[in-house]
Amino acid sequence: MAKYWLMPHDMDKVTAYNAHLASQLELYKNYDVDKPEIHIAYNDSKTLMGGDLWINDMKFVVSQPQANGFVVKRDWSVPDEVDPVLKVWGNYEDVNMWSSNRDNTLISWFDNAFLQVTGGTCIDKPDVKCKMRMRCFAPRRSKRYAPKITMYQSARDRFERDREVAMKPARAFAIMFPELDHKQIIQLTDQYLERFAKRELFIREGSDAKDFVKAYSWEQAPTDNVNTTYQRKSSASSCMRYSFDSLPLHPVTAYASGDFNMLWTEDKEGRIASRCVVRVMEDGAYRGGPIYGVSEQAIDILEHHINCTGGEYGCDGAWEGARLLRQPVDDGEDGFYAPYLDPEPRRLTDDGEYLVIQEGGEIDANSYQGILGGEDCRCSNCNTGMHEDESY
Repeated sequence: MAKYWLMPHDMDKVTAYNAHLASQLELYKNYDVDKPEIHIAYNDSKTLMGGDLWINDMKFVVSQPQANGFVVKRDWSVPDEVDPVLKVWGNYEDVNMWSSNRDNTLISWFDNAFLQVTGGTCIDKPDVKCKMRMRCFAPRRSKRYAPKITMYQSARDRFERDREVAMKPARAFAIMFPELDHKQIIQLTDQYLERFAKRELFIREGSDAKDFVKAYSWEQAPTDNVNTTYQRKSSASSCMRYSFDSLPLHPVTAYASGDFNMLWTEDKEGRIASRCVVRVMEDGAYRGGPIYGVSEQAIDILEHHINCTGGEYGCDGAWEGARLLRQPVDDGEDGFYAPYLDPEPRRLTDDGEYLVIQEGGEIDANSYQGILGGEDCRCSNCNTGMHEDESY
């Protein structure tokens, strides 16, 4: 349990609260709090709600001290800590090990980069608690001042002041790991900027089957944390991003009917950073499905491109009436090569020439297998379908 003190600084308020208590106190003197009552907020910060003061062998119960003329002080020291950085940072007993604002992408990258730069020499030392340091400082990529790193510099900053500081990557690494020499800091910083600085991305667009296949199944750029919504999704969660080598056709080739365009972005190495299938309307506006991307930046680029046409994305009903190529399996007996449809309605009607997206269509487009209207369970070698009941 952390140690707390109360210091009277407004005797008028203290007197109004408890005149007898005020008569026993000395202005601006610290008094130990016995049996502190703590309130824990949603962000894990702790507030002293009250406690006991022993003065001249008399016990006084004080509640809401800050509203009644006291300044609350807390001891942030950790006298028995062997890690010198944590000893300076302060008492970390309140650190939430599973904090929701933890930058998991940065942490995973750092674990590998730190091991590479140091060769593991720091990690094996008992006085260098790497994981605990990262949990305490809680480094995150700054959204406002990219590519800086935002973090808490002390326990008091984190739990009492709720004060974060955005700093250059080299300074952040040096504060968290002063054991690193100048060369190692530079190496770590270079790797960080290469991985997380704003990427140079290029918009691509096409309507051929090969364009859809490339955007879906080509090599993906490194993935960051993406705030997933119905309209904006992480590429890592896409069920159609694979090569579907067991099928003679990639299911997304069905989009090459003339009603759809494929929008995507590539980085300078040609890796896919984001994608969105859009229906091209008569007025030139794009009505897209959700945008999938490896980063917020990559998704933002396509969002801006679609908005510039006066269009929208990620909206149900946007594709109703649009056509997919009719690509039958075994002359239509076992369904059609076609993708899972992101927007509603996820139903198709076979008009003999195309598969038309329609509410109430006879073909269910909820399957991730690459074949719609056929058997979901198929042999990976000969592609023969099996009824769901028989698959058990």
